[in-house]
Amino acid sequence: MADKVLLTESPRIRIEAEHDGSGVTIRFGGRIDEDVDLGVVLEYFETTGKRAAGVRFDMGQLREINSCGVRSWILFVEKLQTLKPCEFSIANEVFMDQVNMVQNMLGRPRLPVRAFEAPYFCAKCNKRALRIVRPADISREADGSFRAPDARCEVCAGPMAFDSIPEEYFFFLEEK
Repeated sequence: MADKVLLTESPRIRIEAEHDGSGVTIRFGGRIDEDVDLGVVLEYFETTGKRAAGVRFDMGQLREINSCGVRSWILFVEKLQTLKPCEFSIANEVFMDQVNMVQNMLGRPRLPVRAFEAPYFCAKCNKRALRIVRPADISREADGSFRAPDARCEVCAGPMAFDSIPEEYFFFLEEK
């Protein structure tokens, strides 16, 4: 059974840790901004989570991250990854937007992302939707460009178009 610990909660942010024996999942919900103290996560690993084999970040409930939050995040993740092996179990669209604009958002060296949200659009229904995608789902064309996986609309079952620029959205998958 997993052991959950609430690390911090305010009207803006909720951060919890879930230790399942193989590692710790850190879940972020709400807004990461200039008022969020990500040091509570580091403190957790200095005490309770120090025996954890690794860290998984769950960014699925993140609603917003501003420029001050981005700076804090980069400093935080670079410090934590020197203490424990880290990876992203899920990155939502809000987080992916920052990944695609800000170098080192995934740490340095870049941490693996196991799954992430990708935007799609159904022209027939005029509906936008997010789909969970894994890096292995992304293919490369003969010219080296990225190709998003196919998706179907939940309303009309018709094909949906990837609603971003593949080379920009999947850039984080480039080997560095």
